[in-house]
Amino acid sequence: MALTLNVHLLSGRSFRLTTPSASTVKDLRTQLQQEHGILVSYFVYNGHALKTFDILEAIGLEDEQQLLAVMRSARLVASRNCGMFALIRSDCTARLWSERDSNPSAEIQNQLVDVQDIAISKAAMAVVFLDGTVLTWGDPGSGGCSAQVQKDLYDIQEVVGTVHAFAARRKDGRVFCWGLSTYGGDSSKVHLQLTDVQQVFATKYSFCALKTDGTVLTWGEPQCGGDSRAVRGQLHDIRSISSTARAFAGLRHDGSVVTWGHPVAGGDSSSCVGLHGIQQICGARNAFTALRDNGTAITWGQCLGGDAVARLTQIPIREIAASDGAFAGIRTNGTVISWGDERYGGDSRAVESHLRDVTHLCASNFAFSALLADGSVVSWGHDESGGDATSVQGQLVEVRQVVGAVDSFAALKQDDTVITW
Repeated sequence: MALTLNVHLLSGRSFRLTTPSASTVKDLRTQLQQEHGILVSYFVYNGHALKTFDILEAIGLEDEQQLLAVMRSARLVASRNCGMFALIRSDCTARLWSERDSNPSAEIQNQLVDVQDIAISKAAMAVVFLDGTVLTWGDPGSGGCSAQVQKDLYDIQEVVGTVHAFAARRKDGRVFCWGLSTYGGDSSKVHLQLTDVQQVFATKYSFCALKTDGTVLTWGEPQCGGDSRAVRGQLHDIRSISSTARAFAGLRHDGSVVTWGHPVAGGDSSSCVGLHGIQQICGARNAFTALRDNGTAITWGQCLGGDAVARLTQIPIREIAASDGAFAGIRTNGTVISWGDERYGGDSRAVESHLRDVTHLCASNFAFSALLADGSVVSWGHDESGGDATSVQGQLVEVRQVVGAVDSFAALKQDDTVITW
């Protein structure tokens, strides 16, 4: 028996496909690609993403029914907790690899279909599938076992990790955690209040939930951002959260900033003069930099070489990135300035002449990489942490995304191939 289906793209284009009712969703994807040259990531029917190996007749599809076809570009995911990378391909399959070759087993790799996103802790991973379910594996002490909350892990929108725990936000705004309690794996003290959450953030030791009403809830290691009681009265009208390894910074809609957590790691901003009119905050390991509306910046916390901040008033900055001990900013004219500890990429003068028409910055723990408008990449910082791309420089062309892990970078090219260094 054959089915004729009406397939619609978000762009407005539509196609009629006739296919056997015993076909799988994967077969339908292949047919659309072969007949019309369209590579579909997944199909949506009755508001739900269809799984790759679902059989059309088992789903209940009938003649002339409507399917929405969603197309996504491949993208890279990386972790600066453990040096893991993931490539989520345009067909929603995924490939994982590590800086240190401790790659997941073939059994795990084979399950990585219909992938929406991947979160990585120190020694575990959590995969969010298109249907909102979650698969975890790895060290149970790092969140590799989610059995205690598995019944609640449906309609998941995002998963965020500390070093040894995960927090998952559901479509209804509820949040569920697992992993080591001292790293945020136990949210029991605030669990009943974890409703209407719009986004979850993490330091290496604690979590922060931003609710739709602009208020904030925290849990995990108290001294590392898990206890926000000292600033509770100020945690309202918050529009975004940033973090260092052990502190949080909340940016209000009026451009003011609230900080809490370990004082040495940026949790105390009381000595900062002019911390207003802020539009963006970026966290290194132990310091924050805030970007003002006028493009100037202010840094606080523990960041060696901070005297270079005086140069930030010369040309306004529009975007900031951070390694563990340094910052780099893209100026409005497409050039770059860096400051902080030179051992962490705080001095980019050696490559300054190459840093032109920069569109994006990213960092490993000890180095930076800049993506240029022509698709090339410039790196600097610690040579053994991705700061030296000489061995692959000739291959770094037509790049569209760069991500950093602990000691290396990965670049995704226009043809969806990946280069690492």
